[in-house]
Amino acid sequence: MNITSGQENRLLDERMREGPTREHLLSVIGERMRAERKRQQMTLRQVADRTHLSVSLLSQIERAESAASVTSLLKIADALRKPLQAFFEGF
Repeated sequence: MNITSGQENRLLDERMREGPTREHLLSVIGERMRAERKRQQMTLRQVADRTHLSVSLLSQIERAESAASVTSLLKIADALRKPLQAFFEGF
């Protein structure tokens, strides 16, 4: 079955109304986390020590290679002294 340009545009419009993709959300969370960590001049090791999460996991979250659980996000937000909502602003 061939999809016409009009059908393709409608499918894209439907996806956009559904909200951000998982990948986009993970990317934004990771970027915001890294930016705040660097703004505070903290290393991954320092955040790991405060959260009791591994440096590896934190790095994966920052690079959007792993999805953080809500519990992990709460720990990270607390370690960075930011409200959890700061990671989700605009969504």
